[in-house]
Amino acid sequence: MLTVGLTGGIGSGKSTVSDLFSNLGVPIIDTDLISHRLLEPDQSGYEKVIAHFGDKLLGKERQSDRRQ
Repeated sequence: MLTVGLTGGIGSGKSTVSDLFSNLGVPIIDTDLISHRLLEPDQSGYEKVIAHFGDKLLGKERQSDRRQ
């Protein structure tokens, strides 16, 4: 099976290309979506990141502030 990694900067068309692949029936693993979910409160990733970096990474309603 051929595996393709899709990367690029902001506004480079990654989502467009991903949608085109998906429309062709190509399975998509969206690691950005996975990382967002792992950093939701009550997830092990969230707890580990906060334990390592502290509360300074938290924004409103104790959500992780990804820019930090």
